[in-house]
Amino acid sequence: MEKTPRRFAWLTAYKKLFWPISIQRPWLLWCGVALLVVGVFIAAVDFVHTNHEEVNAFSTIAIAVFNGILSLFTILLAGSTRIAANAAKDAANAAKAQADIARQSLTDLERPYIFIFGVGKIRPSTTHHNAFFVEYTVANYGKLPAIIEGAWIDFVTDNAGEPPSPPLLWEGHSLLKSRILQPGEKRERIKAYTPAGMTDGSVAVILDASGGPITGNEPVGPNFTVGDDFDVYFRATIAYRGPSSTGHETGALWLYMPDSFEFVVRGGDNHNYLR
Repeated sequence: MEKTPRRFAWLTAYKKLFWPISIQRPWLLWCGVALLVVGVFIAAVDFVHTNHEEVNAFSTIAIAVFNGILSLFTILLAGSTRIAANAAKDAANAAKAQADIARQSLTDLERPYIFIFGVGKIRPSTTHHNAFFVEYTVANYGKLPAIIEGAWIDFVTDNAGEPPSPPLLWEGHSLLKSRILQPGEKRERIKAYTPAGMTDGSVAVILDASGGPITGNEPVGPNFTVGDDFDVYFRATIAYRGPSSTGHETGALWLYMPDSFEFVVRGGDNHNYLR
């Protein structure tokens, strides 16, 4: 028969003493368990009392290791919290950007659009002394009415390719007397006259190159008194708003061509734009 090792003899004795009885009387089992717990506690106390220096050293090391692990987890938690906060911030910024894009897209679609066009030949005036004029058209091709807030339209001169802004139209001008342009509305053949002193009143005539007789229908243009190194421009800027949008502006620029007595579009996107 195999012998039970001595270190397990007490467990064998406990089993022989309590196990058969515990089947019939459970309270005896719980009494045995209580005695076992008390015995383990007394043994632990005796061990700590006998080896208190080693226990203290071990406890110190364990506490230090625990604090180190706790610090590491704290750092990792702070890092993950910061990453989560940055991700939330980025998501909020992205959502705001998308909302701004959607709102801007709707504004760009549902707004007025004023166009200025139709400037061409310059002709002598029969009502203004020593003056010439051009005609232009202003139209609203947007989906909503346009409310004109200001209009700067006139002839200007410059010798460096940077024509200045013309003066504001007077309050009696048709564009400022009736400031609202309905969607699709066009105001055609609006006249603009050369300022006083810009021409001497005389005209230049383009004759037929074949040398035929003068018929009186030849193209004529003004003799400008602005100096040979200056160019003549016709510039227009209109500021306006819609029923639910503001800050809109349209710009247009034409350069006078002396060889053909007409104005042509110049200035690129700096002077020809819709905003």
